[in-house]
Amino acid sequence: MSLSSELLATLKQELTQTKNWQEEVRCNSLRQLAVYLVSFTHPQYAFQFIGDVKNESRMPRGIQAIDNILNDDLMDDAEKIRDIKNILLKKNYDGQTEKRNNSWIRTDATHLTYCNMARAIASYEKQTKPELTFLNDFSDNCHQETALEC
Repeated sequence: MSLSSELLATLKQELTQTKNWQEEVRCNSLRQLAVYLVSFTHPQYAFQFIGDVKNESRMPRGIQAIDNILNDDLMDDAEKIRDIKNILLKKNYDGQTEKRNNSWIRTDATHLTYCNMARAIASYEKQTKPELTFLNDFSDNCHQETALEC
């Protein structure tokens, strides 16, 4: 199994560790109230609105986006890793720092999952840094120097 496949399996396992993501979503009672209000006041929009709310109440949006990427069969491993990393970076998880902003939006389980995923991706990137080869033309015979990418 390649390193990227192992990483994706680790990320998938991290998502499935928290069995009930619905408990980690904030404001589900407000969403349910909104469903009732829309159903009674604007029944023509209720069907679409209920579908949207159901998706949002199932799991946090970031977790849902990562899950969709992991389940996408049309993307290769590198694209999946890049897209998941971008989602985590937008949420300020870089795998280096574990700052917990005092936001009420994320639960502790969601924060821990994002941290673990970001750490796994950072570790993967450290293991797969390409080795660069430089040519030095300062002498008559060219010799190669290798350096790790910074």
